[in-house]
Amino acid sequence: MIIIAAVFLLGFIFAYYLHVKRKHEFWQDQGVPHPKPVLLFGNIIKMITLQCTLSEFLNSLYRNYQDSPFVGFYNFLTPAIVLRDPEVIEYCLVKNFDSFSATLIRPADPIVKLNPFFCEERMWKALRKLLAPNFSSLKIKLMLDRMERVGKNMTSYLEGNNCSIRADELAFMFTGNNVMVCAYGVDNESFLSNSSIMNGIRDSMSMGTMPITHTLGLFFPNLCKMLNISYMGKQVPESFKNLIARVVEDRKVDKKEFVDFLKESKMKNDLTFLGHAMAFFLDGYETSANLLTYALLELARNPSVQIQAQNELDDINSAKKSIYSYEALKDMSYLESVVFEAVQRNAWCLYQMHMGTKDLFESKKVRKYLYQLRQFIEMPNTILTHINLTLFALVRRAVAEELNIPF
Repeated sequence: MIIIAAVFLLGFIFAYYLHVKRKHEFWQDQGVPHPKPVLLFGNIIKMITLQCTLSEFLNSLYRNYQDSPFVGFYNFLTPAIVLRDPEVIEYCLVKNFDSFSATLIRPADPIVKLNPFFCEERMWKALRKLLAPNFSSLKIKLMLDRMERVGKNMTSYLEGNNCSIRADELAFMFTGNNVMVCAYGVDNESFLSNSSIMNGIRDSMSMGTMPITHTLGLFFPNLCKMLNISYMGKQVPESFKNLIARVVEDRKVDKKEFVDFLKESKMKNDLTFLGHAMAFFLDGYETSANLLTYALLELARNPSVQIQAQNELDDINSAKKSIYSYEALKDMSYLESVVFEAVQRNAWCLYQMHMGTKDLFESKKVRKYLYQLRQFIEMPNTILTHINLTLFALVRRAVAEELNIPF
């Protein structure tokens, strides 16, 4: 009996070994370069053991396969591919985005998962239809007076502070104030009180540990759900839920603002209105603050650019009698270029992940390599937006003067 069981077990192990080996021969059969996989784990063993983050892994693939437009790897037994060729990336993200609209990210947090960034195509379209009217040009114009007040408070804060100030903390205070006053209708005078409700919420979510939680959330979503670990860090804190609930509850007059949209959403679904509020928090606060931090860094590195940007602001202020009006903002072409170039040189979203959803490609070039469309594809934004500055140096110099490329 023991011998029969041992033979059966050995036969099962051998059969499973052949199955795994066959799975790990996919990219070899397709003729796509790829690192040698480890049995069972594929190429993600270092990420599982937290020796590196997913971003670092993708960047290493990009650097180590300079002559290939694609690099294959294995997520356990599932083949995945890193896109390096800008033409193929454009094909997937722009020309044929419907074939790659699915995302692999499955946040355990029921509130964060309502963010359009993490939604499947149908839900994404529904949420986009709901949210888009709240970000029209007219709605943005109505927010400018509040943004001006926040900007003037920040100026007073800087003028009255004789100590050194961390640029990232300043950026988070600025975007936090704007989100509070523009989205939630609450005056959080953090520049006057030197405290920020938004920073407190951010700290309570432990967003500084995001590289680890990202890795766990991508490869072990079920485990994260059991351990109550959110893809963004910890679960949305009670302080945020209580803040939004109080703001919505106290809203008396309908001014057709984002707060009124939240109030209307709450009457339909309690969880959805918190999801909309958290989406504004992530997109308007966290992301914008990181962008401003990088923009300040690039301005500090390039004094001549800083002077030219200041001259543009002075000229607009003289002509428009303000730098906060909608018309003034439209004329800030050079400052706009500074912001765009800061994003170009310092990608905050380190990579993008998509999963193929259709079985038909028009491009033979792409179809040859993306043969099995149920695999997921990844694009390391940090490398694509930074290293390729050298690759496109001649083109950039040719258009620098016309497009006001500052750095």
